[in-house]
Amino acid sequence: MFQSYLYKELNDSERAYLHEDIGTVLEALYGDLADMIAVQLARHFAEAKLSEKAVTYLHLAGQQAIAKYAYQEASVYLTQALEMLPDIDAPASQPEEELLQRCEIHLARADVYATLGQREAWQKELTVLCQLAERLNDGLVRAKVSLREAHYAETTGDYPRAIQALEATIDAACSVKDVKLEAEAVRGIGFILWRKGDFKEAHIHLDKALKLSREAGLPKVEALTLHSLAVVHWRLGEFNEAKNYAREALELGHEIGDRKLVGLALSVLGNIHHNQGNYEAARQYYEDELRNNREVGNLRGEAMSLGNLGIIAEIKGDFASAMAHFEQVRAIFQDVGDRESEARAWAHMGKTAVVQGVYDKGQVYYHRALDIYQEINNQQGEGWVMRILASLMNKMGDYEKAIGYSRDALKITQASGARSMEAGIWTVLACGLANQVKLEEAADAYRKGLDIRRELGEKNMVMESLSGLAQVAMEQGEDLRAKDLVEEILQYIENNPIEGTDEPLEIYLTCYHVLRANQDPSADGILATAHELLHERAARISDEDMRCSFLENIAPHREIISEFAKSR
Repeated sequence: MFQSYLYKELNDSERAYLHEDIGTVLEALYGDLADMIAVQLARHFAEAKLSEKAVTYLHLAGQQAIAKYAYQEASVYLTQALEMLPDIDAPASQPEEELLQRCEIHLARADVYATLGQREAWQKELTVLCQLAERLNDGLVRAKVSLREAHYAETTGDYPRAIQALEATIDAACSVKDVKLEAEAVRGIGFILWRKGDFKEAHIHLDKALKLSREAGLPKVEALTLHSLAVVHWRLGEFNEAKNYAREALELGHEIGDRKLVGLALSVLGNIHHNQGNYEAARQYYEDELRNNREVGNLRGEAMSLGNLGIIAEIKGDFASAMAHFEQVRAIFQDVGDRESEARAWAHMGKTAVVQGVYDKGQVYYHRALDIYQEINNQQGEGWVMRILASLMNKMGDYEKAIGYSRDALKITQASGARSMEAGIWTVLACGLANQVKLEEAADAYRKGLDIRRELGEKNMVMESLSGLAQVAMEQGEDLRAKDLVEEILQYIENNPIEGTDEPLEIYLTCYHVLRANQDPSADGILATAHELLHERAARISDEDMRCSFLENIAPHREIISEFAKSR
């Protein structure tokens, strides 16, 4: 209290001298370790009106906060540093060193705003950075600013502008021989290409980025590139290669202590297990990813994790939880301006509505997703939504539209090489053809999807294709052929749950019909299992109207209930 009293008795000049003395002594005392007390030194030199030193330590404090994932704290320090510098509109005679320092602080703050999802502040920061780049006319600065512009454009779905900015980054980086920025930009182009669904071209850029990063000893760029390569191979259905790249990225992320990279690697590992039907393993990866992203304050990463967990909840029949996850995800991405991710959330909201039999709402959500994907020219997303719209049209009895959407989706997907998605589209197309009694065409489409799914090792999805083929065989009067197909399904489901397919209970219903047509006594047991599973799923739906919709509006569910009642 006495010290506080004495301090208050000092005038402004005396206080400034006191803080200068304290700052100078602490700086000398800590020597090479002065960075450890950057916050304290910044405060003392700010109070001493020694702006140059205060700005240096505030910038350092901001960088240290970023390294600890304390982004809000970093924003405060960086903003304080900028407020102590002359206004950006000061005369052009402002020293170049001062402008360069301002530029570095703005670059750091732009990255903070990007991570926090503060799009308006992020955009304003980029405007200032462009002004500084023009005034400085420095190749290195131009490269750094162009890279941030590309990140903003990619996040908001403006892929042509993002690629243009990345190409500008490469030109500027090469002019100053900065391999790090060149590698980051090449990787960025590969990243955007895989988001658009151009996996083959993406691979070319990513291989180049991996080579550049390894030759130059850039572990962070290397890890990001490994993650992108993992995603490409996952999308192409090359799961072993995808796992290898993802594990390398995870190991490198841990090694260099980059938690954001760890989160990305956990996400793609979860996605791979999800595609292979290992849903419990996928859920564990997604939960680890969510915990990691929350700890480091990565809002976009948190939204991605929530979306992944929503998908698993939907597969497990917890539709209320799934919808809550997806609505939260959509709101986050809408706020931060990530249109591609917002579209994906709308589509998943549609799927959750459809699996509960709420087809009208599902169709509205699907079209919102499709509109966004088409606006941002994301063909991969467009093909995916067309595929799930085709499936919905089959359920609603509009087979012409189902076939039309399927054929359009096939053109997009075959061009991109996304094999897993292609298999799903063949299956949906086959269903539409079968409903139009074009049985030979339907069987051919089912077989094409089946061959891809066997090749990719998607065991659960193989059962869906076999079920479709069995239905067609029944329609063609080939009951024994249908039974052979069903036997493979029965052997699988004896020890494995069928999850992840468009309508898992329809597979049980098909097995029942085939066994009954062949006068197999096990038919009633399969029907009883389907009935039990149906009501187990229905019991997880807390909303009574939604539960009734699930039981009554979905044709296979109605039929299971009806057939079971007849068998009693």
